[in-house]
Amino acid sequence: MWSNEEKKQFLEIMTGICEIYDKQLSEKSLEFYMTVLEEYNFATVKKALTRYMLNASGSGSFFPKPADIIALIEGDPEDRAEIAWTEVVQALERVGSWKSIKFRDPIINTVIYELGGWTYLGEKTLEELKFIRPQFVKLYRHYAKVGKVPKIRHLPGRTEVLNAQTEWKDNYELVVFGSELPQNIIVEKQPIPEIETQKASELLSLENQTDLENLKTTLAKIVTNLEKRGGENWQNL
Repeated sequence: MWSNEEKKQFLEIMTGICEIYDKQLSEKSLEFYMTVLEEYNFATVKKALTRYMLNASGSGSFFPKPADIIALIEGDPEDRAEIAWTEVVQALERVGSWKSIKFRDPIINTVIYELGGWTYLGEKTLEELKFIRPQFVKLYRHYAKVGKVPKIRHLPGRTEVLNAQTEWKDNYELVVFGSELPQNIIVEKQPIPEIETQKASELLSLENQTDLENLKTTLAKIVTNLEKRGGENWQNL
């Protein structure tokens, strides 16, 4: 919600714009503009109005509608999707998949959840990520247009996943990452379960299985070395 001073400034700005475009707005129309745009930070709206006015050879030659200002604030869904993917790649490089993460943009959290989770992306090479990118962009654009995403508390990293079935289940690091979320996106109140946590027992089993295989390999090497040194006599010990 804007303060009374910000509302006053907005009305003054709109009055000035009306004079420039030789346009008259009724009191109800001004209230509608304010109701729609008040969902956004006042400084952001003010900046968007200025940008619109400066584009005299383009859309700025027409009187601004609320949708025009919102488009400048939020950007095109396709552009946002590419920016979001860049943030994901940066997070993989800077944060890594061992730490749990929560993106400020809720659409990113939802898309990564649907693609398989944070640990899933962390296992991919740069070459493999190139094939995941189109899927990410497509899903992001979909949710940006729908304007609603399920609530996801955060995306568990590998440490949290592996600790989920142990006494250290609350021992993990959570990193908040990325730019602010699009303000027109509705986040549902009921969270959905983290699929990575559900995989925890499977991952732990896989880890144990890998350790066992490594142990067998090591023992086999020891036996081979003993056979080379002492022939078969060591078996009689």
